[in-house]
Amino acid sequence: MKKLKNKFISATDFSRGKSFVKTFDCNETFCINKNVEVLFKTEYYPFGSFNEADQVIIYNNESLCGVMDNRGKIVIPCEYDYIYQRPDGYALEKDNVYKIVKSNSKTASFVQKTVTSVPCTPQEKDGKWGIIRVPTTEVIIPFEYDFCGWFLEYELAEVRKNGKCGFVNPKNEIIIPLEYNRVGLFGFKYGICLVEKDGKCGFIDKNNNFVIPLKYGSSSGEFFEGIACVEVNEKFETYYKYIFTNDKDAF
Repeated sequence: MKKLKNKFISATDFSRGKSFVKTFDCNETFCINKNVEVLFKTEYYPFGSFNEADQVIIYNNESLCGVMDNRGKIVIPCEYDYIYQRPDGYALEKDNVYKIVKSNSKTASFVQKTVTSVPCTPQEKDGKWGIIRVPTTEVIIPFEYDFCGWFLEYELAEVRKNGKCGFVNPKNEIIIPLEYNRVGLFGFKYGICLVEKDGKCGFIDKNNNFVIPLKYGSSSGEFFEGIACVEVNEKFETYYKYIFTNDKDAF
């Protein structure tokens, strides 16, 4: 199999051992494995990553959507305006007409790695967010934030206020100060969390210590399957590469 260098003009997160990349010397998109070996190349563009059915939503040069499998075979042709993932397959939209296509296996959805001991859910009330106990309506986190996420790893939930993000525990104690412009959508993974501040991205531990300093570009991503896709801004070029949790190049 052909191997590529760890330097791309665009790249997606790894999912089910695969990702999509585009190199500087080729207009085609490559699907690679974790050995940077090319599994196949395609003229289409991925929208997201492979789901649990090992399929990915794609779009063509006319921005019409379809679905492709893990071998590059088109499962649903690129003729729809939008395609949405459902628990049982896909919802296809064309000219404001919808139809449902079922998949052979469930499509991907994020599941909390560490569920808080307190059964709860984020909720909005009068324009403010808090977290309540379910099935009751007991307030755990008061309705004082611009946004609240779920309690995930380390029983920490993302909260936002006045354009800044941080994390609180179930007692509403601020564990990670609200000082970041963005934090990882899935919170802490592999013991660290993506944060963005002043246009730079890095990774912190649960004590707000930087494991990877703020040195990568603002479009850097989280760790998936132990690998993160980060944006590198050098003096004369910008590119993407993959790193491990120790900040070493993955390839």
